[in-house]
Amino acid sequence: MNFLLDTKAMSLVLKCGVPPELAGCTYLSEAVELRAFRNASAMDIYRTIAVRHSIKPKSVIRDISYALSKSKYLPSALSELLNFHVGNHLPNNLVIAYLALKLDSDIYNDNIIDKVSS
Repeated sequence: MNFLLDTKAMSLVLKCGVPPELAGCTYLSEAVELRAFRNASAMDIYRTIAVRHSIKPKSVIRDISYALSKSKYLPSALSELLNFHVGNHLPNNLVIAYLALKLDSDIYNDNIIDKVSS
């Protein structure tokens, strides 16, 4: 993976109030990158992360769920990032998809700004 993408993905996850000390925070960040740039299915994403960390896909799912549950303001933070109301029911795959959409948009906008600045 790319350091800049890793940093941007983790920044989005942290802006949602996910505690950085939890393994699920790291897995969520990786999942966001995979969703944004591979457009993989949720299970493919969980399997890929599981292989990287030598754990089971169920552990990835559980750790991401736990990390998201520890965010005190996930719905409002996500709504603010996306500029629309997301509601309170936010399963893992929906959060991953929303953050991947934001990451993809941010990267696209950064590339446009870089080209215009040159």
